[in-house]
Amino acid sequence: MSLKRKLVTLTIAEKVNIISEVTKSGKQKNEIAKQFNIPPSTLSTILKNKDDILQKYETNKGSMKRIKICEYPDIEVSLLNWFIQCRDLNIPINGPILKEKAEFFATKLGHKQFKASQGWLSNWKIRNNAVFRKICGENASVDQSICSDWLVKYLPIINQYSPDDVYNVDETGLFYKCLPSQTFILKGENCAGGKNRKERVTILLGSNMTGTDKIKPLLIGKSAKPRCFKGIKTYPLDYESNKKAWMTSALFEKWLSNFDKKMSLKGKKILLLIDNCTAHNTKKKFNSVKVEFLPPNTTSQLQPMDQGIIQNFKILYRKEVIRKMVNDIDEGRSFSINLLQTMRMCYKAWENVEKNTIVNCFIKSGISTKEKEIKYTHLESDDGGSDWKLIVDHYKLEPEITFHTFTEIDTNIHTTGVLSDQDIVDAVQPTPKSDSDEDEEDEYPLVVSTKEAKASLDKLRVFIEKTEGADEILFKYLRDIEDFILKQPKRQTLISNYFSK
Repeated sequence: MSLKRKLVTLTIAEKVNIISEVTKSGKQKNEIAKQFNIPPSTLSTILKNKDDILQKYETNKGSMKRIKICEYPDIEVSLLNWFIQCRDLNIPINGPILKEKAEFFATKLGHKQFKASQGWLSNWKIRNNAVFRKICGENASVDQSICSDWLVKYLPIINQYSPDDVYNVDETGLFYKCLPSQTFILKGENCAGGKNRKERVTILLGSNMTGTDKIKPLLIGKSAKPRCFKGIKTYPLDYESNKKAWMTSALFEKWLSNFDKKMSLKGKKILLLIDNCTAHNTKKKFNSVKVEFLPPNTTSQLQPMDQGIIQNFKILYRKEVIRKMVNDIDEGRSFSINLLQTMRMCYKAWENVEKNTIVNCFIKSGISTKEKEIKYTHLESDDGGSDWKLIVDHYKLEPEITFHTFTEIDTNIHTTGVLSDQDIVDAVQPTPKSDSDEDEEDEYPLVVSTKEAKASLDKLRVFIEKTEGADEILFKYLRDIEDFILKQPKRQTLISNYFSK
């Protein structure tokens, strides 16, 4: 009779050592399992949960024995999101309040057997690293001298970093479906609720001081599963969602954690400057990202993104919208934009924001002191060009509606806020079909085979070859795309295809 294996309970630190051994040693997994006296199945489980284990290790320094899985994850997430909002609004929270709120969410989510005991609350606090601290009062409003004082204090800190390692990010709202004829209807709309909320998104943009590292934008929409995303596996932007299409504390902390991991992989230690809105009020410490907050009510002067980078992005985005409108007119189609098309246009607009524009906006904010030899250049022209004139004639727009007013329709809309209890509950429940069909007028995305993609690429190559003055770099892009297409696995032919039905 075989001996029963003795149960081994591993600490988080030991699990991290096992993960490191798998990553660096090059040994077979069976060898590593024997080395640490654990079953292969346990090793597989550790590797499957690698990201969670590493995160727990950073938070608790390896002191925990087990990662306890909660029985009601939807209650757990709902309570955590509510707790983060209260913390960021400086609302004092204690244990009894948390237990009462947990039972409220349990009722809303249909968990009649749930009981918020003291033991459950203690485990919830451990799992989520929740600590009660004394709340300080909010910062008072500031005047002009605050900007000067802040620069005097923080410029020495900023100058300790290479300009390549100083970053700024900020959110902006976008009426992504808006037509020029809707300009005066939507201009200044705060979109805290109502029917226009569905027509807007929030987008987070960011870059380093030299413009050499533009961060992949994050798009926040209302629908968790837009119909236009069906079958899409690779997106030009990151995507999150909630009922208000707002940046929240939970979303920002998630984004910041991922950003920190990316900087760690690059071996960088960077300084991130952000405004002090409640959604940015993170208490978490990061390995590669040091966060410094700008003073309240000073972003119009101190925040580089607000010195013209976001404005430039919106001008370029609106030009893409106008270009699509002109193309739809030429093709005899009715105009519409879904979230996937918005992603593509946002990606192109952000790529077209020039490095010098970013450098100049950091200089204008007073944060950059090392790049002043670069001549300040004007922002992207905002007259709309010949495409805008065509749109004016086609839609018979009033003279008051200019391309400039079209680009400013979403200047003041809300990008952050507090989610209601119902919004928090909805976020952890399965998405109903009606909610996923945000773009009801749009068809499902095309399904393109490898053969069809290759044929389209061949046509594009002939088009470029027969176009006078085409840049030679286009042939490099064609080669890279062709290599990507050829690397895709071929779909296996089914034996049933050889027989008639």
